Amino acid sequence: MDLKVARAVVGFLIVFGEGAAVAKTPAKPAVLGNWHGKYVCGQGVTALSLRVIESPSGTIAATFRFGPLPENPTVPKGSYLMEGSFDARSRRLILKGIRWLDDSSGYFMVDLDGLLATDGQRISGKVPFSGCSNFMLERDAQGVS
Repeated sequence: MDLKVARAVVGFLIVFGEGAAVAKTPAKPAVLGNWHGKYVCGQGVTALSLRVIESPSGTIAATFRFGPLPENPTVPKGSYLMEGSFDARSRRLILKGIRWLDDSSGYFMVDLDGLLATDGQRISGKVPFSGCSNFMLERDAQGVS
């Protein structure tokens, strides 16, 4: 193959995205960001703020902050770190509590198992812990302070 033809082939590959000549940047998980809402456990309805980030290893990490709501003002505040996974195809988010940041509440860490809505603005699912039922979050910059 002469040099002109080789250059033309390489140019074609670059322009039209064929072969290894084009590197694609992987998409960021759709669940990244700040979420707020509530969950229900033995203490009753509780405020929930979740900040979801991508860890350096490519997994999902989160900060789970909880506290009182007007309808349940005696719930204490607390927070812990979580880690887990997000499957973009099924839109399933699984998070497990790993370490307390503020454990002065006397509560147990709970896990989350939910689905991201197709519009990317809500996550809802179950809290798989005895005495708990479900959670609902909306995308937002606000949360439990």
